Amino acid sequence: MKFHMMALVSAVALLAGCPAGTGSDTDTDLVDTDPSVTDDLSVSVSWDVGESDGSVTLTVTNLPDDALGFWWGLAETGPSETDPEGDDGWYGEDCLNGTGDTQLCHYFESSPASLDYVDSIGEVQEGSTTLLDGVLAGGDSGDRITYFLQVDNADGACFVWGDSPDYYSSEGCTVLSGI
Repeated sequence: MKFHMMALVSAVALLAGCPAGTGSDTDTDLVDTDPSVTDDLSVSVSWDVGESDGSVTLTVTNLPDDALGFWWGLAETGPSETDPEGDDGWYGEDCLNGTGDTQLCHYFESSPASLDYVDSIGEVQEGSTTLLDGVLAGGDSGDRITYFLQVDNADGACFVWGDSPDYYSSEGCTVLSGI
């Protein structure tokens, strides 16, 4: 029996936000001073959890017209019963540092973007599968995932949200808060 755990992430951010490496803006009251240059970006994540399978879907609306696609990263940054400090999470799909020999970043040319769950690190494929599942996302202590999105265009604006946006502070992304 499948059930849906919807982690609705609805936020409005300016695509003129901080490109990677140029600083961080955590202000949730951003004002679009030049609508011809920026568009509103909306993001939602849906975890489909089944007994033996499932998937996670990212929907991005209002990507800029010049976007060729986007990169999507997921990092298990939050604590759990077995890892109260959140130090031993899965970072192999974080688009940043990775875990051991696994350093992946999921690229998609359009939205929605879906990843199917797999059981082992060797099965994780960029743009296709993930080791993270809805149980890890919601788990025993709430949402433990931090999300990363970078637009593939000249601006390269990036956005982070979820458990610990500070994990991506070195990238200078816009933090989507209140989600």
